[in-house]
Amino acid sequence: MKKKKTKLFTKVCGLRQADNMAEIDKLGIDFIGLIFYEKSPRYVLLNQELEAEFIPTKAQKVGVFVNTDPTEILALCKQFQIPIVQLHGQESVAEVRFLRQQGLRVWKAFGVSTQIDGDLIKKMKDYVSLCEYFILDTQTAQFGGSGRSFDWESLQNYTLPQPFFLSGGISLQDAERLQSLDHQALIGIDLNSRFEKQAGIKDVNLVAKFLKQLYPN
Repeated sequence: MKKKKTKLFTKVCGLRQADNMAEIDKLGIDFIGLIFYEKSPRYVLLNQELEAEFIPTKAQKVGVFVNTDPTEILALCKQFQIPIVQLHGQESVAEVRFLRQQGLRVWKAFGVSTQIDGDLIKKMKDYVSLCEYFILDTQTAQFGGSGRSFDWESLQNYTLPQPFFLSGGISLQDAERLQSLDHQALIGIDLNSRFEKQAGIKDVNLVAKFLKQLYPN
């Protein structure tokens, strides 16, 4: 008998509109990503509505930061009631340790240029004991949101025990392929630009269709 595939966590990242966030939340996803990177078109503070009022969701909120001062991260997480931070830049081990000591759950993103290789694994090792999860994303100058994927065949080179989310260019057409991925450390998928009507506004019907295709039963 074929082993039933374990359901992966689903994170939808880059939301910055209250109604859109509420509709995505109704789909039963696990995490919602709020991007606090000023150069991103999905920068959450571009929306005064979200800046002024915390939007309640069943999904847990993840604050996405790029090379942000840890004290600023703490302040924003307190303001938006965010328990999880995703660090997407060149944050040091010391910075990660500090945020952990303040009671935050920390995820660390690593950019994959084309393939996962030994140099990347070596860099990741320093963060294993400090991070809850890793994010494997396509390396870009914009720190994500490129709509491009890296070579998923190279996931076989990922030998660390740290659970990871797969990110970077995942689209509706990838649902069947994701069903066939079999890696013991793969714990979730991160959806972003391929599910948008415009930057920061997700297509709710498209996300729903993807989830139905990924888990038809």
